[in-house]
Amino acid sequence: MSLSDLSSIGSLVSGVGVMVSLIYLALQIRQSSRNQQATIHHDRLARMQEFSGSIASDRDSMDCWIRGNAGDDTLDANQTCRYGMLVFADMLLFQEYFHQRREGMLNTARYSTNLRILRSQCPELGFRAAWHTMTPLFEPHFVTSVNKLMQETALTENADWFAPAFKMHVAAERAKIKAPIS
Repeated sequence: MSLSDLSSIGSLVSGVGVMVSLIYLALQIRQSSRNQQATIHHDRLARMQEFSGSIASDRDSMDCWIRGNAGDDTLDANQTCRYGMLVFADMLLFQEYFHQRREGMLNTARYSTNLRILRSQCPELGFRAAWHTMTPLFEPHFVTSVNKLMQETALTENADWFAPAFKMHVAAERAKIKAPIS
């Protein structure tokens, strides 16, 4: 075997090594991207749970949230401010999801879920009033998106949809319980 043949074999082995390294690198980048997406989704869920928990775990906050959404004009200044802060925190989360979606970090299915949640709040008279009060605090593209969503959603005086639906489903589940055989 000549020196030229050995050189050719060495170049071939080197080329194969580079290809294997590039394939390995591509797999590592793909895995790193998936891990980053998982972290983003985990953090998004944790923030949503934290926000919901902060309202649900405190009777005064829950009362303020329900009355504020209904547009209860008997809320005092403290309650009105509390409601405004709750809506502000809620909308900051939605704005973050909006930007994550625009930057390709939130897939369509997850973003659609966030839109359904936001859309469920849009019929609320008080929620709309709070949103319109604070729109100057948010990024213009997000404001345009939320305003469009509100235009597509009918306004209701009292959008208490959860309690009646919940009670209806409880009754339906209760009806499935078999009566004890005598």
